[in-house]
Amino acid sequence: MEVGLLLVIGLGGCTSSKKIARAEGMATLQQMRSAVQDMDIVVSAGATKDEYSKRLTDALLKFGDRDVGCKQAIAKFSDGEQQSIATEVCQHLSSAMDAYTYAKQYVGSEPDGYTATVAAKDYADAKERFPNLEEMSAVNTAGGYKWYRRDAMVQALWKVAGQESRPHRPT
Repeated sequence: MEVGLLLVIGLGGCTSSKKIARAEGMATLQQMRSAVQDMDIVVSAGATKDEYSKRLTDALLKFGDRDVGCKQAIAKFSDGEQQSIATEVCQHLSSAMDAYTYAKQYVGSEPDGYTATVAAKDYADAKERFPNLEEMSAVNTAGGYKWYRRDAMVQALWKVAGQESRPHRPT
């Protein structure tokens, strides 16, 4: 959706100053999209915890402050429909980057080498933050507590990021 919508909001006749402003808005959205794509590549290539952290930091710097960047990009579009589309694109890209950032805490092993599980509360918090996070099966329910596989949490968060970074088509 983002790339296609970036083209859609870039079309149309406007005055020169409106065209310049729109081009600036599109450039900001494209930079944000590029940062998310960088993380898509890191995930598909595989990375150690340290490499993931470094690449995420680079991508976050490239992405910039989501609130400021989105607000400024959206303001560059004069047409209400273009602003609406730009808002939707910003929301999806921000959600994707948020999922990649949230996943960082689960990538790799704990300092003590323990890699197996995530507590039910942590999973519930992630599920609340990312409603489209897939349901995961508990691997341990000892003592009335549920535990989930840590690597499954990472994969589920990366899946959310991937879904948010792919084009979305109105139904």
